[in-house]
Amino acid sequence: MHMSHFTVCTRFRGVSALALCSAALQHRRWQEIDVFREMLILFGRGLRLVCPVCGEGRLFYPWRFKMYERCQVCGFIYEREEGYFTGAMAVNLVIAELLMTIVVIPLSLQPWASLVVIILSGLAMSILLPCLFYRHSKGIWMSLDHILHPVEDV
Repeated sequence: MHMSHFTVCTRFRGVSALALCSAALQHRRWQEIDVFREMLILFGRGLRLVCPVCGEGRLFYPWRFKMYERCQVCGFIYEREEGYFTGAMAVNLVIAELLMTIVVIPLSLQPWASLVVIILSGLAMSILLPCLFYRHSKGIWMSLDHILHPVEDV
């Protein structure tokens, strides 16, 4: 619906600036920015290996692959259901394969790189990268799941 300038001006006559700002924040564009900001916050929490709900509790015991069952701060249960972290394995695989591809393809294009060097580097990365990104893939998976299925009350 198109309104003339006069209609808009008379419509908001007597309305405070605070009310206009509040109405502007309700606009869809601002809601999209808020959603994007919330997604960045949640992915940041996943990369920092902290609770996706409160952002303070740790996900893992220090220097171990063992994960806490719940957040020490807010009580959020990390594994929502049996098989919950199957998606984390997919995230881990995708990240490891992308990084391996980024390294191995340019390496294979080098004239000095022998087939043995390429195979050994690919083999080493296919073993090391999933181990290095194991913890972060679980954090990213929890963040992604929290974006798609947020928890109302903890």
